[in-house]
Amino acid sequence: MDKQQAENIFKAVVVFGTAAAILYVIQPKKRKSLKKGSVEVSELSVEERPYIQPPPLMDDSQAQSNPKSAQAHLALCVYIDAMNNGVSNEELDKVNKELNTDLGLKVYRRRGDDKLVVADLNGTDIMEYDAVTASQQS
Repeated sequence: MDKQQAENIFKAVVVFGTAAAILYVIQPKKRKSLKKGSVEVSELSVEERPYIQPPPLMDDSQAQSNPKSAQAHLALCVYIDAMNNGVSNEELDKVNKELNTDLGLKVYRRRGDDKLVVADLNGTDIMEYDAVTASQQS
């Protein structure tokens, strides 16, 4: 093999090696599972759910001075009543959709502190209710 052929072989190896390295770098990586290492959180079944003490009723003067808060209180009471009556999680979603269309509010359980939160459609929290503390006080 002469010098010219050796140079051509070296150039070809460098070009293909560089191309393979570039393809390896830009190739999409496998996504890591989001569940790996996270705490498994599941909703309680209907039978395991504790009774939640409903919030005290609002005065008429409070309801008239802040109608948004009165609607949030109504949505929270409806949701808690449905939970206490043994409604399934799918039915609770339907209740939430009805509250969403009728009042423009949604009720959800915040996993960090286990509070029931009423929020508007923009995601702004209107009312928080600590169901655990309320159940312990009664």
